Amino acid sequence: MRRCSSLLDVYTSSGFRDLLFKLKPLWEGKAAWRFTALAIIAGVVSHVSENDPTLSFAERMAQKNGGAPVMSELRFRRLLAVRTEEGLFRELRRAVKLADGRLNIVSLADDVFRWCADNQMLAFNKGQDIRPTDLIQVRWSLDYYGASDDNNQE
Repeated sequence: MRRCSSLLDVYTSSGFRDLLFKLKPLWEGKAAWRFTALAIIAGVVSHVSENDPTLSFAERMAQKNGGAPVMSELRFRRLLAVRTEEGLFRELRRAVKLADGRLNIVSLADDVFRWCADNQMLAFNKGQDIRPTDLIQVRWSLDYYGASDDNNQE
């Protein structure tokens, strides 16, 4: 799946097909966004070389690397502005590269599921009855800027 440059490539890869058979309870008979979330996770995680459970995904993006955060604020804002699954896939693949392949896989997977669920909810609910603090973009912002503030205080 490392060679996949789009979600369609992931959907049609043999590795993803094998994963789907093993994870049927996560997607079969459930909302379509779960299938897409699994494809995004599989495609992105294939680029992770080391699981680092010490920081959340957004905290890792804010972690200092030679004086600058792993992901610049401008690129982070671009990630927050993504509105399509394909765009999320593309930005997360870039994030893994920026993090030198070291990320918290569980945090990333949870965040992708949350993003896809939020995206579906916003599309059909038009944002009604949604608390802003429940959205993944808000949680990412709190983690990123909170970790960034912690880095500046050290």
